[in-house]
Parts: sequence; C-alpha cells; structure tokens
Amino acid sequence: MTQLKILQKTETLHEARWWEPEANGRAHCYLCPRHCHINPGQAGFCFIRINEGGKLYSLGTGRPRRSRVIPSRKSR
Repeated sequence: MTQLKILQKTETLHEARWWEPEANGRAHCYLCPRHCHINPGQAGFCFIRINEGGKLYSLGTGRPRRSRVIPSRKSR
C-alpha cells in the first residue's frame, strides 16, 4: 500500500475524537455527515484524519493553517 503524501505526519499524533473501532482494524469516523469507514493506512474524505494501527488520528491538531485577529469596533 502506498504512503499518504498529502499531509505530513507530525512527530506526535493526536488521537481523534468522534470515532469507533470496527472489525479488521477499520475505524468509523462520525465527525461529519459522511460517516467514513477508514481502513488502516488510509485517510478519510477530509484527508485530515488517518487510521494508523486501528486507531484514528487527527493530522491537523495543534497546527492551525491560518490565524487572524479581528479588531473589535471602537465605541464612540
């Protein structure tokens, strides 16, 4: 099976929330309405969750893509 090269794995993977283990090492992710059934070594439709060894990990945890501060309105 080929390695995913879409996102780089971080040194410390964070276990995802909102999933359940299934038979044969698959993981059922129910974070969004798609309810992905992810095989070991594969990612979900979002490509931000990956199944490694029967556990679902989030590749985007702790690594925000953008950060923006919106200034508050000043009162008169």
